[in-house]
Amino acid sequence: FGGTRYWACTLFVLLNSEGMFVIVICTIVEGLGNCSGINRAIKLSYRSINSSAYMLGKVVRSAAIVNDLNAKGIPLISSLEEIPKYKKASILIPTYGISECIIKKIDRLGYRILDNTCPRVKFVQRIVSDASKKGWILY
Repeated sequence: FGGTRYWACTLFVLLNSEGMFVIVICTIVEGLGNCSGINRAIKLSYRSINSSAYMLGKVVRSAAIVNDLNAKGIPLISSLEEIPKYKKASILIPTYGISECIIKKIDRLGYRILDNTCPRVKFVQRIVSDASKKGWILY
């Protein structure tokens, strides 16, 4: 088989209320190139050109894609305060996701969310959120 393979590993050590450690390891093997989550994010981002969209952080790691989106009218911002007041805007969420409190702030401000979060990242976020709701501590 041609092509390069790589491993992407995430390690979480959780401590529940009884002091028991639980380790969750999510391992993904992909071929060389973009995964489906990145391809999905790129398509959604390019469809957002000319729609008052803003990138809240780099939507993907590729500087070439981020720079191209920026050149085509989707500014890269690091804070919601960079958006002109009272402007109707869409916010492109990066593939690595953002915190729930920022999502709530975007909602409060009345901006439309264009969620580029990778489905695999969302899966891990749900695991961590569920563990947190059960009183486990994430280290």
